Amino acid sequence: MKDGLGADPGEAMRVDGIVAGTRIATGTGWRAVQSLQQGDDVLTLEAGYQPLAGLWSARLPGGTAPPEFWPVAVPQGALDCREALLLLPDQKVLIECDQAEALFGDALALVPASALEGWRGISRVSHVTGARAVTLVFAAPQVIYASCAVLLACPGQSVGAADLFADRPPRLAETALTGEQARHLVACLIAEDLGSALRG
Repeated sequence: MKDGLGADPGEAMRVDGIVAGTRIATGTGWRAVQSLQQGDDVLTLEAGYQPLAGLWSARLPGGTAPPEFWPVAVPQGALDCREALLLLPDQKVLIECDQAEALFGDALALVPASALEGWRGISRVSHVTGARAVTLVFAAPQVIYASCAVLLACPGQSVGAADLFADRPPRLAETALTGEQARHLVACLIAEDLGSALRG
């Protein structure tokens, strides 16, 4: 991890992090993620405003990336987001729904963005020219607010790259789904939306 906004001049095959341009809730209002600096206060779900322990960025590889690295395009409103946004495929998103409680015993579910594909117009895009991804790091793992109401998980300072969420708070650890579980949950959400549309 680099202190401040460390920038890798080369391209990186990134699967998590926050795409530049995404607006984050901070102590000074909504700010683009790439404008944040070490020490800035960011609003978290469970701990209020917390200072950034560090952050770093890398340029995304654009059209050269294989499909598993393609970002996820979220239309405006799909996750209660104020504007359309891009998520990297393994960026963890916290969602709350009755289906998660029915399936896994907790209404909160931490899922990779790639698992959301197909729900409410969410889809993969092959490349984003010139885009960068920013990793925000806190003293302990946190969930932050993006684009109004999208909840994104961020790693803690002591966590190695092999398991970014190993020391997350116990409640969040319980809500983390495997890829298979996340895809099953999203399939249920898609089915519910289709059923609602047919009933309507």
